[in-house]
Amino acid sequence: MDKTLVVLISEQHVPNLLSVHHFKPDSLVMLQTDEMARREAGARFLDALRLGGMDYSESHRSLAVPSADSPDEVYRLLSEVWGPGARWIVNLTGGTKPMSIGAWNFGVEKCADLAYSNVSEPGRIRYLRRQDPRSPVLEDMKHDLSIREFLTGYGFKVLKSQDAIDASHERARGWFETSRAIARENNGEDLLSLDEAERKRARSKGLRLETRHQTEWLRSRMDLQHSIAASFALAGGTLAGGLDKYQVEFLLGGWLEVFFWGLLQERSRDLGVRDVSLGLQVGPARTAVGDEGPPNELDVSFIRNFQLTTIECKSGGQDHDPQAEILYKIEAVMEGFRALRVGKCLATTARSLADAEGHLKDAVRRRARLYDCAVITAREIRVLAEQPTDELLLKAVSGRWR
Repeated sequence: MDKTLVVLISEQHVPNLLSVHHFKPDSLVMLQTDEMARREAGARFLDALRLGGMDYSESHRSLAVPSADSPDEVYRLLSEVWGPGARWIVNLTGGTKPMSIGAWNFGVEKCADLAYSNVSEPGRIRYLRRQDPRSPVLEDMKHDLSIREFLTGYGFKVLKSQDAIDASHERARGWFETSRAIARENNGEDLLSLDEAERKRARSKGLRLETRHQTEWLRSRMDLQHSIAASFALAGGTLAGGLDKYQVEFLLGGWLEVFFWGLLQERSRDLGVRDVSLGLQVGPARTAVGDEGPPNELDVSFIRNFQLTTIECKSGGQDHDPQAEILYKIEAVMEGFRALRVGKCLATTARSLADAEGHLKDAVRRRARLYDCAVITAREIRVLAEQPTDELLLKAVSGRWR
């Protein structure tokens, strides 16, 4: 028997997307208001489905809802396209409440299955009414949501090519143990000492590394020098040799991103995370020519429990930001996606944000709570480098204050 799934289009596409992957219907019926059509919410939803291997471009009907406040209009539209002989499933999760009422009335009359996904349990579909009363009330939805699917449904895209992303991940694999060695000892110290002109040039063209470029902190740690030398094929005694721009970026602070990326990759199964990505550049999927604007970069990002979480990594002393203004930037970037389910974390070695014992200062803690952003301090980073417990990692993985 053919299956038809009815979805109520809204800005929050993930519950609808998961239900399509769960039910695998033969056809889709999408109801959307003029406002949702203007925002291209339905088109973005279909694009996100296509990315996950579910192409409904030729097997969907989009019904324009004249009024989001009229249950009767929704009931009428669905009744006009209904036909016997197929199993109908109505997902009541999206749309407005009057739209859900109209879809409910239709489903009851036509003996459709009526389903709903609670925001607190995004991976489960709950049946409010089933043709077969002996069937389970709850079912798990097990689609492996990707970051690209998540972003596409909100009108954004990853600007980096997959080849570039794969290359950055391959470099990170080779440098992870060195990043762990740095994290184990670092308390906000820089590794290289370059003026602004040298820093800018080195980030674009690389650097012929000399002893004078190294901070006293790095020169005093022979074991760390040997680890860096082994990763970058440098002379171990003096760390002399040529660095490309990626190696320069690592030593200028990118090691912290590599550390968290590698840590989450290493323990992804235990923590239930997937699609762990490094340095994604994200921008609007559709922009007017000349209005593209700078992309947002997500230092470390991943999907857990069907939500996107990002870890912003700030190494060094961060003395220029004693009030943790970076928390505002993180909030602005993640709010820009207009997604209900996002997680935010700041991993920082900033000395100004911690007290003498290395714990987060109360004022910063209050501000982090305001933005619902977890903060991992230099003290916790060193602990994670020594023994990465699930409890500490969950602080980042959940992206919620604990």
